Amino acid sequence: LRCVTGLLAGLLVSTPVVAQPTITAVLNGASFDAGVAPGSIISIFGTGLASQTAQAANVPLPATLGGTSVTVAGLGNVPLYFVSPTQINAVVPFQIPVIAWNNIHGSYVTAIPTVTITTSAGTSKPYALEVRPVVPGLFTTSSDGKGPAMIFNPDFSVATQLLPGHTYIAYAAGLGAVSPTPVQGYGGGF
Repeated sequence: LRCVTGLLAGLLVSTPVVAQPTITAVLNGASFDAGVAPGSIISIFGTGLASQTAQAANVPLPATLGGTSVTVAGLGNVPLYFVSPTQINAVVPFQIPVIAWNNIHGSYVTAIPTVTITTSAGTSKPYALEVRPVVPGLFTTSSDGKGPAMIFNPDFSVATQLLPGHTYIAYAAGLGAVSPTPVQGYGGGF
């Protein structure tokens, strides 16, 4: 009985080791190409990014989802579409500074912005972002940035044939700043 009690006590006081979030890549959320633009949807990849898988149910998008939050360039927590242990989809603030190189002085004009992820296990190390004015990418039917673009007719039915002179809808990310600047977490037109 003594051994069993000691064993049970050891099991009761031991706690699982939860790894701090680690970011391995931050990419355009549509094309999965490197670089981000103001207002773009990004995909963050790594390990320990969230303790569970969760997705936003409506707009405005939440700044915390499944206990996970993302901070970009010190501008506060950003809107989140989706979180999982290995991937997060989020929105870059329109106010993020675009990195500019000064050829005369051989240095960056602005500090290189970073992204961090905070979970119950802690905060990730800052990950440097390559911010450009535009990093266009179309969302694809294969959801990997490589297949045919997601293109719809004005009634939102899938466009199977594109004809000259007709209007179509394509979903994109990384198109850069807009005017007026939307409220963070809301779609355009709010």
